Amino acid sequence: MRCRDPLTADITGAPAGSLLVGVGGTTRGALVRLEQGELVPEWSTVRKRYAASPADFLRRLRAVPFLRDKADAWLTEHFHLGPAAPPADARRRALAGGGLVATLLAPGPLAAFAEEAGRAAELAKLVGAPQASAEPILSCLGRHSLSLHPPFFAVTEGLGRPPATSPLPRVILDADGDLYLVEGGGWCVQARAGPGRTPEACLAEVGAALGCASGLAAAQPVVDAYPTPGALKSLLQKAIRSGAARWANASGAHVALAAFCTLLASSGQFNPETQVFVRGVTAAAKRLAVVLAEDAWVEAGADAAARLLAGAYLAAREPGWFPSGAVLADWARLCLRAHASVAALEAPPGPSPAVPDGAAGGAAAASWLIDQLRSFPGDLELFRALAAGRARPRPAPLPRPGLAPLEHAVDQHWAPDVALYFDGEAPPEPRAETSRPFAALFAALFARVTGTNFRRGSAPEPGPFLDSVRRAQRRALEIRR
Repeated sequence: MRCRDPLTADITGAPAGSLLVGVGGTTRGALVRLEQGELVPEWSTVRKRYAASPADFLRRLRAVPFLRDKADAWLTEHFHLGPAAPPADARRRALAGGGLVATLLAPGPLAAFAEEAGRAAELAKLVGAPQASAEPILSCLGRHSLSLHPPFFAVTEGLGRPPATSPLPRVILDADGDLYLVEGGGWCVQARAGPGRTPEACLAEVGAALGCASGLAAAQPVVDAYPTPGALKSLLQKAIRSGAARWANASGAHVALAAFCTLLASSGQFNPETQVFVRGVTAAAKRLAVVLAEDAWVEAGADAAARLLAGAYLAAREPGWFPSGAVLADWARLCLRAHASVAALEAPPGPSPAVPDGAAGGAAAASWLIDQLRSFPGDLELFRALAAGRARPRPAPLPRPGLAPLEHAVDQHWAPDVALYFDGEAPPEPRAETSRPFAALFAALFARVTGTNFRRGSAPEPGPFLDSVRRAQRRALEIRR
């Protein structure tokens, strides 16, 4: 959701067509669409919250999707903040006729309870089926039930039923009950949680699901040479960007996949550039999405990036969330498809606008999600260009390279000391850059070695500079073993 601390539906109410997300208890993360009827605000609760801090209340009220442009007028009309009180309790009036019809779109934590109780099939029949009720929309699992109780739900983006010709609401992944839902004027993300995994368990699961266990085992020595999450992110990106058929003694595709799985199952690390701790799941899914946009475009790439960024967003927002087996297998296949890609996105120069409210589709969802996750300005701009229709795939002008050496993924982002081991003739440093003594060398390292991509018509050029870079990269790896 756009608002990290939303006002709940007992305060804001909810008109027909609203998309509601659970924010507490067993409802947390559940998604419900109110098809018919409305939830009316609890006047007594509203009055207390408004009196405590009018300015803060108004600020948060304007974050509610259907109140953005009319919060003040709506307050006066519906919340009765003057001397006259409403004639009856609002919630009783809202529920008295039993006129609510709601559709459960995603069950949230109830899915795990249903599976434990052996009632997953029973729950599955309820998902997506409109139900008429005075209040509860689901109550089938004993003490674990899901009811449309307004204090435990908040209106999220996606207000209103889209027209029949609209592609929304839209599930961009639905595999064995694992959902990423993209809806309305913004995006609300939901997926069934899977178990936490060690790197070994993750590799074994993916190897079995994709039939590549032996290839992943052969790639393990390469992955072991890159010991930190930052190093693994670099290995993942460089393995796909270079597109090399072989990486040291392993398949380049399996090196990329092994790096992805190992990073995903890692505990994560603090990112000094964004000033946040990034979990391994978030780092892996986000990096692969960025790789799709920057280095290796695939068919239906916008939806693929949206699925990855939805998972990254979930993992960042819910510390206990891990992808299920179906989602993990989908991501792994995307990793292999990215390595096999023979095209890259190309966008014209100039900025693109941020995604507007009401935009639809995977590209818009991906742009909004990466804005929430925060990234480098170039990443944000590329996804905005994609959402604006300004980025187009271009076929690779060069053939795929045959071999990349073990050290190719060493760069200044995770191993800045590589500059100290460079023994060749470095590019001249601009005098004005005295606070960045290796800026020119790092720029050349990227442009001529680690940033080369056959899909964009570039490849490492043999010669003294490349020889010096390779010696420095090998030294940087050796001291980390």
